[in-house]
Amino acid sequence: MNMTRSLLFPLASASLLLAAAQTAQAVSLSADVGASVDAATQVVSDTALTASIKAKLAADSRLKTSSVSVTTTNHVAVLTGTAPSHEAKMAAEDLALTIEGVTRVDNRIEAPSAVVTLGADVKAGAVSAGEKVTDGWITTKVKSQLVADELTKASKIKVSTRGNVVVLSGSAGSEAEKAQAIKLAGATEGVKKVDASRLKIVADAKLSSAN
Repeated sequence: MNMTRSLLFPLASASLLLAAAQTAQAVSLSADVGASVDAATQVVSDTALTASIKAKLAADSRLKTSSVSVTTTNHVAVLTGTAPSHEAKMAAEDLALTIEGVTRVDNRIEAPSAVVTLGADVKAGAVSAGEKVTDGWITTKVKSQLVADELTKASKIKVSTRGNVVVLSGSAGSEAEKAQAIKLAGATEGVKKVDASRLKIVADAKLSSAN
């Protein structure tokens, strides 16, 4: 009897160890599968959030002249690009926060400050590090400055750029507004010349813009 027990004990121990090893392996595999599923779900969730934010921004009239890019990681939305005003920049952030699932917004949108001051020794619209001066970049900068400036913000001035030459067209409410628009455009980084021959003076330009 003692001999039989001594033979069976090692076998029982070996069986228990094997069962424990199999259980541990199963738990590990389950954890790996769960982690993979969670990761996949996270990617899908971030992608869905990005799409929802983009749709929200595109539908808002306050951002119609903005150029905003959206990325989302772990439910944190990152906004980059340009906006014509500080108010538009903050509107983009507020809209992103209304999307269910967004936990935080990292707002990196470039926009003019609430008050634009032109110093004699500081050229307006200076290029930020890493930015490239293109016709599109110049047009965006000039538009942003016109919208942010107290004198020109309500005028119906159109801006286009070709070969670093800014063309101002449409209407301004006074000679002072036209002169200010030319000054702002000419002070923008990369601008070689400002053509304002198509910019007309219309006394009720501001009123028309408001309506």
